[in-house]
Amino acid sequence: MPSLPKERLTKAYYQIIEMKREKYSVKLLCKTLGCSRSGYYDWIKLGRPKHKAFNEVINQMVKEMYEADDRRGIRSVRMHIKAAYGIILTNRTVHRYMRINDFKATVRVKQRSYPKASNHNIPNVVQRDFTTNKPNEKWSIDISYIFRRDGLSYLCAIKDLYDKSIIAWQLSRPY
Repeated sequence: MPSLPKERLTKAYYQIIEMKREKYSVKLLCKTLGCSRSGYYDWIKLGRPKHKAFNEVINQMVKEMYEADDRRGIRSVRMHIKAAYGIILTNRTVHRYMRINDFKATVRVKQRSYPKASNHNIPNVVQRDFTTNKPNEKWSIDISYIFRRDGLSYLCAIKDLYDKSIIAWQLSRPY
């Protein structure tokens, strides 16, 4: 006897077959989804459960809300249906119809904003002359990005231009 999650998944497959059988053959759909034709026809004979039956009206509402803005996810589609039609659906119901129609929300990458630095009037003391006659007369700094498995780190090093030795360095934590 199959376990409960497998049984639920098979019922979901049967609902998809029910919806798509006008466009594709039942044999092809069953083969693609990995379920048996006899099981599908037994499911039809026994009667589809009323609470999980495919509802064309809900499907049309989900399509309409998604096509209005394809960035919408499950919660947003559900809230817009509630605002427009006054119908309360669960996230799971909206997810089922979005999965049947192959709708996926567009995930936006958040842009980080950094405050602009004020223009400093810092004089150019070095004037591109990097030669020195004694230690600690001129220093330079360099910031490098290091891509690691656990994130991006920054390496800041201070170098003495006299003998090109590193005076100090600091590695940031990964971001």
